[in-house]
Amino acid sequence: MRTKITTFDNIEKRIFKALIAGILFSAFLYIYFVSTSVVNIVQRKNIESETQGLSSNVGNLESQYISLNKNITLSYAKSLGYVEPRDISFVSNDSFAMNI
Repeated sequence: MRTKITTFDNIEKRIFKALIAGILFSAFLYIYFVSTSVVNIVQRKNIESETQGLSSNVGNLESQYISLNKNITLSYAKSLGYVEPRDISFVSNDSFAMNI
């Protein structure tokens, strides 16, 4: 009779230890996933602010490009040493390309 009681006590202790281990493991996973989510949210906020900064930088560069593009004229190109081409040839899209 005593062996059966001690056997049940051992089984209950093992079950209790397994449940405690499962609870601790679940708590560890919960903390890990919550902290990972928080880190991802912070990174996303940083990336969003960086994207806004880059977007405004692109806007500034576009406005500089437009203002510099207005200054390019034929006389300015000639002053830099560019010359007009003598023979001008163009490429056209003939029906030959469509037949291939």
